[in-house]
Amino acid sequence: MKKINLFLALFLIITSSNALVAKAKQITQECSIKSVTNCPFCQIANGKNKHQVIKEGKNVIAIRKNHPVVYGQNFLVIPKEHHVNLIETDAKKAGEIFAEMIEMIQELSKNGKTGHFTIVMNNGSQSAQTVFHMHMHVKSPDSDWGFKKNQ
Repeated sequence: MKKINLFLALFLIITSSNALVAKAKQITQECSIKSVTNCPFCQIANGKNKHQVIKEGKNVIAIRKNHPVVYGQNFLVIPKEHHVNLIETDAKKAGEIFAEMIEMIQELSKNGKTGHFTIVMNNGSQSAQTVFHMHMHVKSPDSDWGFKKNQ
């Protein structure tokens, strides 16, 4: 039910008037995964679905993206600690997380034969954030990152 409401909210945001946008924001906030117990990324950080983990660092994890939309390699880099998004994270803490995320992406790019990629971070429902745990999307047209393609 929450997924349907979230998609409805996103649809309303994209196609609508101020009243509909306000309703969409309300639905999105209700659907926001802000609790650690319901967050799929927190579950991975706590040991569930370990098959998705590509690389684990002290405070961040690189995981396979379930439904990649770009040919090549697509993965996510997430902090182990739950942070809803960049806006709701203390600037100093966000800087520490970003530094480790970038180090992990650099390490993974050195393992393969690539240096070509795009990094995207959606912040909030109006920017298409659907899992409310801060994360970076790493998209590359190159398929050789030193690990098997998404399955």
